[in-house]
Amino acid sequence: MTTLDPILAALDAANAAEAAHLLACENLDESDVAAMRGCNAACDGAALARASVMQTMPTTVGGLRALACHYARWGETFAEGGFLHIATALSRCDPTIPLSGDERTP
Repeated sequence: MTTLDPILAALDAANAAEAAHLLACENLDESDVAAMRGCNAACDGAALARASVMQTMPTTVGGLRALACHYARWGETFAEGGFLHIATALSRCDPTIPLSGDERTP
């Protein structure tokens, strides 16, 4: 039985939370207290989801690739923490599994 990489669920949750945040804040009328409350709650939810991604280490090369693609989509918004996360994840990968087609050691 194959176990899914835990980073995939964390990435799905973060993407859903970011979409909910964008939707809640789209065309926001800042004088509408209920709308502001909803936008702020969605922002908090997105922040929690991003924190969960940062605390979850990929367990497969496919998960590491998904994480790298996630950070690439976000560009420089979360670059510092994102690249540190990828570097940490890379350091924990099985060194016998090549991450590219070139299996030679440097």
